[in-house]
Amino acid sequence: MAKKIIFNIIFVIDIVCTLILGFMLTITKMFPVYLLCLVMAGFLIIPLILFILQKLLKHHNSRSKVRVIGSVLLFIGIIIDLVAMYYVYITNRTLAEVSNTTTQTSVILIYVKDKDPATDINFALQNEYKFGLLKVGDRESVDKTIEKIEASSTAKMTINEYPSLVDLVSAMNSDTINAFIISDAYMEILSSMEGYEKYGETVRVIYSSSVETQIDVVNKTKTENATEVEMQGDIPETFNIYISGIDTFGPVTTKSRSDVNIIAIVNVKSHNILLVSTPRDFYVPFDIFDGAKDKLTHAGVYGIDTSMDVLGDLYGIDLNYYMRVNFTGFTNIIDKLGGVDVVSDARFSAGGYSYTEGVNHLNGAQALAFSRERYSFADGDRARGRHQMAVIKGVIAGLASKELLANYSSVMAEMAGTFQTNMTQDEIGALCKEQISSNKGWNVVSYSVDGSGTTAMSAAMGVNAYMMVPFDDTVEYAKELMDKICKGYSLVQTEVNDNAPKH
Repeated sequence: MAKKIIFNIIFVIDIVCTLILGFMLTITKMFPVYLLCLVMAGFLIIPLILFILQKLLKHHNSRSKVRVIGSVLLFIGIIIDLVAMYYVYITNRTLAEVSNTTTQTSVILIYVKDKDPATDINFALQNEYKFGLLKVGDRESVDKTIEKIEASSTAKMTINEYPSLVDLVSAMNSDTINAFIISDAYMEILSSMEGYEKYGETVRVIYSSSVETQIDVVNKTKTENATEVEMQGDIPETFNIYISGIDTFGPVTTKSRSDVNIIAIVNVKSHNILLVSTPRDFYVPFDIFDGAKDKLTHAGVYGIDTSMDVLGDLYGIDLNYYMRVNFTGFTNIIDKLGGVDVVSDARFSAGGYSYTEGVNHLNGAQALAFSRERYSFADGDRARGRHQMAVIKGVIAGLASKELLANYSSVMAEMAGTFQTNMTQDEIGALCKEQISSNKGWNVVSYSVDGSGTTAMSAAMGVNAYMMVPFDDTVEYAKELMDKICKGYSLVQTEVNDNAPKH
């Protein structure tokens, strides 16, 4: 009797666990119906056979043996169910954290001169300080910060606006203003300017605030090359993803200069992907500056939506989605994967590490140094773009390795802090479902537009700086490749390289 009760209890628990697992797999929307049915049948058939068998056997000893063996098998089944539920839970949690991101964060700082008597914002308000800020410079976040300060004080802030960083700093140096309000991303730009590398040592922060703003992604059809958004099941047949690579410590949602700017054109029906890389120093028009030009990387300071707008204008396409990647966060993921294999097109040294031409097995620190290096190469930024794409490919390959299972939860936790996208969890699930259903490989080709180095006026800085003036024929060639992918053509990497404009 005791064996029968134990068997029945374990049987019920196993069935309940299997049904819960089936429900969890269903709500991920990542698996085709036929596969879910097969999985559920596989998990349910053994318990049901054991249950029927122990009922049909008439001999007491036979029933007893079946119940003992069955209890052990069912207990193993429960463990498998629980482990599977854990992995599904971790996957769902990670996807929920990285997907459908509609906000971004700015860190707004108020600076005074290092020897200024002000110790905090209240002192500055009480002494009627004059505050300077940029006319165009994350104004939504800056204005929210001003509103927050004034809401907690009876004093009103006296504000002077300036068109560029140089004008703002000059006003501070001449005591026209006593303090200035700026995002920390803009201070990164200032520290990169010639003659201002150590300016941060002459000022100090008296107020800091993190401000969250909405990401405004507007799809605008600009030319005949715009994406054809036909539906392939639950997802667009063809869509674009802007991949923005930042290289900074802190949350991936923080506004920052974008060092990597890749547009992925994805044709789900033909299983073709085109990666178009645009150098960070590309000299392009900014709508927020009324068409005045600046280097592409500065667009990220105003938000990922500004970067998408600038690139959309450059290539005349709709940008449907974005994915932001923090390369600094890659180090922990790579280490937990036991390192990744990265292909280098040249032999060089960087960050105290040496790299050979061909395949290099790199840990996190080595991969980060590899992805950052540009000074060892004549084509500088373009080489760094290639390296960062190589690291991304290496991580993707590593995520398909056995090391992922051994460190699944920790890798997923790191991914949540390294990636963000405005794709919804349902859309990601639909892509996974399509991939599982088709079981087709992807043809991935890449191309990088090019330009010539020069010195030109930066709309953000207000001074001349190094820029890369686009070679228009390389931009037009990229548009042609995008159009071919959208129309279902399958590109070959060697042909893409051979037919590319030469400079």
